[in-house]
Amino acid sequence: MKRAILSLLFLILFNTCFGQTYSFDRLIKSEVSTTSAKHKENTYLFNSEDYSYSLRLNEGKDSTEAWIIDTKRRQVHYFNAERKDSLELKFVKTNPYKLNLPEYTYEFSYVKSKSREKEILLAIIDKEKKEIASYRLKIEKTDHNYFPIFQATAAVEPFNLMNIKAPFNFLVLKSNGKNSNGKAVNYELSCTEGTELMVTIPQKS
Repeated sequence: MKRAILSLLFLILFNTCFGQTYSFDRLIKSEVSTTSAKHKENTYLFNSEDYSYSLRLNEGKDSTEAWIIDTKRRQVHYFNAERKDSLELKFVKTNPYKLNLPEYTYEFSYVKSKSREKEILLAIIDKEKKEIASYRLKIEKTDHNYFPIFQATAAVEPFNLMNIKAPFNFLVLKSNGKNSNGKAVNYELSCTEGTELMVTIPQKS
């Protein structure tokens, strides 16, 4: 998988020129299960020094798509491939990206556990000081802040765009909880590995 991603992004880079460049140093695969979508696997790439953008890959039955969401520039860049087995993704277009930031706050709290697995609770609180969503996270302490990866990949609204500061550096391995609609959401990290990749968006003519 890593070799395929490398080839794919190599082709994106050298089929474009002199535009906005994005660099990625971490490949993430995770699995999300909700009431409406059971065991959906996602593949993302991140820059662990700048979480304002990310790249997502989506392999369909007959084709492959990819898109980069840049929240700082408020843009989304789209790519596709004519065949599913083709790694030569072609740039399609850039669209504006609207940020609908929720007016919520958050609260972390610790869980006492006799097991070796460390756990932490995350609660999302609305303007009326009511808890509208909560998640139990199994975590691993790390040297870098990897919590934004969970925010982007766990599909557990309403906090994916919130400015949440983790109390310390950690990586979320698993989570379970309920979103603001009261629906159960489960998340599991299946793969994380370092990489060195760059993608360049073509300059507008």
